[in-house]
Amino acid sequence: MILAVDCDCVCNDLVVKWLLWINHKYNYYIQYHELKYYSMLKNFPTLTKEQVFEPFSSDDFLDSIEPTEGSRECLRYLNTQHNVYIVSATRPEHIKQKVEWLHRYFPYIPDRRMIFAQDKEMIKCDILIDDCPDNLIRNDCYTIQYKQPWNKQRKVGDCLCSNWSEIVRVIEEMSF
Repeated sequence: MILAVDCDCVCNDLVVKWLLWINHKYNYYIQYHELKYYSMLKNFPTLTKEQVFEPFSSDDFLDSIEPTEGSRECLRYLNTQHNVYIVSATRPEHIKQKVEWLHRYFPYIPDRRMIFAQDKEMIKCDILIDDCPDNLIRNDCYTIQYKQPWNKQRKVGDCLCSNWSEIVRVIEEMSF
């Protein structure tokens, strides 16, 4: 099967670090589980777009991002059974850094299986794993919603999973 896996907040802890950065810089006290919106701009309505996206101009910030718990091991295993693609809506100016990050933590995913696309509906796959509710509205593949604070109230995909072990179990149950 072809597995299309979102990178940010599915394979990594981007929003965890982003929230820590904003809280520290602008004296907020919002906790991760309190995030209500997929859009960080909506989570911080008193900040400008420039303020919210400021951390991305720092290499230190991007280097601080870690893989989500279990993602490395589970994707390594799934990659032996299926064709795993990383699909990211990364902004064009950050693609080089995202590829370097993926090489560091997921060296078994070759460059030809890294896709950067804002419109994930264009990606043909058997299973899509994503945290963004809008990306999971599809009828051409099975969708797994990776549970995050901003989507926990809204099950959009065919299946809701809270961690990578659950994702592997669901995929193994589907495999023939």
